[in-house]
Amino acid sequence: MFDYNIGLLCFNYLISYHVLFRKNMTRPFEDQTSVEFFSKKSDCSLFVFGSHNKKRPNNLIFGRMYDFHVLDMVELGMEKYVSLKEFK
Repeated sequence: MFDYNIGLLCFNYLISYHVLFRKNMTRPFEDQTSVEFFSKKSDCSLFVFGSHNKKRPNNLIFGRMYDFHVLDMVELGMEKYVSLKEFK
């Protein structure tokens, strides 16, 4: 399991009632229609998207929407994952 999947699972525990996992090849920065479709379908204004490829491994994309259109997105790379249980 990639680090971004583990990060998404921990994020899932924080907001565990509205989570959707898909294994589709989607690139939110190139084509936003699929993100907008799922936003309208689930009536949400925030999303987190995990991706992994050779060029940019273990990335999380955080985005917000207004009126079911993408307002802005931020892509963050994970270098070392620390779980919530390891914090003291």
